[in-house]
Amino acid sequence: MADERIQYSEEMVGAGHPTKADTLNRLSLVEHYSDGTHRHKRELDLREFLPAGFVTDGSADYTAEIEDALSYLEAAGGGKLVIPEGTWAATRITRRKYVSIAGVHQRRSKLLALPSSEEGFLQLAQGPVLYSHLEDLAVWGGNGSPANAGQWGMKAEAVGQVDSPFHGGEWYSNHRNIEVSYFDNGIWYKGGYTGTLLPMQFITHQNVSVKRDSNSGVCLELTGQVGQFVDISGRYDGQAKGQGTNIVITKDTGTNQSYSLNFLNTTSQLAEFAFDITWAFNLNIYAGHFEELYRAIRLQGSSRNINIRGCHFANAGSDGAGGGYIVGGSAFDNAFFGENYILGSYDKVVSVSNHKGIKLGNNFFTGPVSNDLGVGMTSGVTKQLSVGESGNIDSYLDMTIFVNNSATVITQINSFLTPGEMLCLKAHSGTITLGTGANISLGGASSVTVPQDAWAILLRIDLGSLAWVLVNVARASEVSKLAPGTVASPTYVQAELQSTMNKVDSVIDALKTAGLMK
Repeated sequence: MADERIQYSEEMVGAGHPTKADTLNRLSLVEHYSDGTHRHKRELDLREFLPAGFVTDGSADYTAEIEDALSYLEAAGGGKLVIPEGTWAATRITRRKYVSIAGVHQRRSKLLALPSSEEGFLQLAQGPVLYSHLEDLAVWGGNGSPANAGQWGMKAEAVGQVDSPFHGGEWYSNHRNIEVSYFDNGIWYKGGYTGTLLPMQFITHQNVSVKRDSNSGVCLELTGQVGQFVDISGRYDGQAKGQGTNIVITKDTGTNQSYSLNFLNTTSQLAEFAFDITWAFNLNIYAGHFEELYRAIRLQGSSRNINIRGCHFANAGSDGAGGGYIVGGSAFDNAFFGENYILGSYDKVVSVSNHKGIKLGNNFFTGPVSNDLGVGMTSGVTKQLSVGESGNIDSYLDMTIFVNNSATVITQINSFLTPGEMLCLKAHSGTITLGTGANISLGGASSVTVPQDAWAILLRIDLGSLAWVLVNVARASEVSKLAPGTVASPTYVQAELQSTMNKVDSVIDALKTAGLMK
């Protein structure tokens, strides 16, 4: 092993410290080997940096000693600072690259914030901070109440290094078995707003618990460029139902969004919103638990590819005035809400507007609708649109659309639906006309008029040159063939289904004859 020579100097051990100034304490920071070589220790107990007679009850300020220990480990190339059992108070703690902070147990090793003007108790050093893990710790903002109004338990803000290429942010860090309590705000990852040099990336939470102490505070906030973030079995709770937001995902200023975010088995309770999402791409919320909320999840601001699947919602969508919901919002691009279990009180399951598509599927309901999702339990899922000036209908992911009466012929359907899926267009407040010339096939006809209140049913395909095939125009007079109060027999249903399939076969035959399909 190469000899890493140590110069015993005050620069290494810290000037003015009563115990670190003696030779024995200097030697305690060095690992010695039988072959006579030695090197800086890479795992330190905080007590090695504390003065004689140190206390473990949080009554002494050990900011300087904790910062010295972290600086020593960073200078040594990285390592772990072990926080022993007890309460260790400071005004701030600066996390550094390649340096982990680990307690001996989540409820036994406690870092306590003292009164200060610091915006965040745990902070991030300048430049990229890599592999800065936290584990088995309690981080408290005070003994029973916050010592500093508005303070964050951890504020990880990306600040670029002084030299080119000016990188900054937290990278490749795992935080496990962490409890953040008695702060007005919990954890804030604040990435860059423009460019790509200040990311918060490859960060994993596992068993992270945050309980904010303020009704207007936030448990977890992701701002700007935050990517490849995973939360596993996290718990983010407020103080009272209807007060504050537990998890915020936003862009703030600039154009950078948070992306590739995954929340697995995350719990959020006691708030107005569990999630308030205003700028996120590719966000997955799986198997979460949401309880005692006015509105569980709000989507806004061009958020895109949001998946909410397999979650449990209990009393998570009622504000007592009819304005609550499980999922709501506006101006988002697309979302999927499926395979969820919804029980207890809720005003609406979904309440959305001005979006590019939300799909619902295989959800199970109990409570006020008695297992039947009544018309009043959703709003904005079925949209009402006008025909564009160029004869287009922009359906995106929507499968049922009321189309306003228009003299403009519909020749182009812009949609994210895939082959095999159907689009239903209802002629609303007057007739609409489908025509050829862009991406619609009418089985040989040049145009088809859809009467008021009738439905045009189109099938998405990917054979031939056209994307949409008209399957049927269903008029109310043709659909309502049964006498009031009668029940359709299996023979009748089978006949109607066969009739529809025959029409589909006829359309396909016509396409083959015209050379549009093989």
